[in-house]
Amino acid sequence: MLEFSRSEKLRQIGFKLGKFADQLNISPQYLSDILSGRKQPSYSLCLKMEETTGITFLWFLLPPDKARFFYLDKF
Repeated sequence: MLEFSRSEKLRQIGFKLGKFADQLNISPQYLSDILSGRKQPSYSLCLKMEETTGITFLWFLLPPDKARFFYLDKF
């Protein structure tokens, strides 16, 4: 099975993670923790991520093994 990396997928579509964290008013470390599945973002933060990226909030909210099925339309 291929490794799923939300960080890599965001980079592929042109997001710089530090700038993305700034846009969300969170630390780069917290963003990294969210993208790796170590932390779960609040619903309001998920909606802000969706608004900023155009990717469904479920992609950010679900664990990485489930979220990989939700990025197909965007990527």
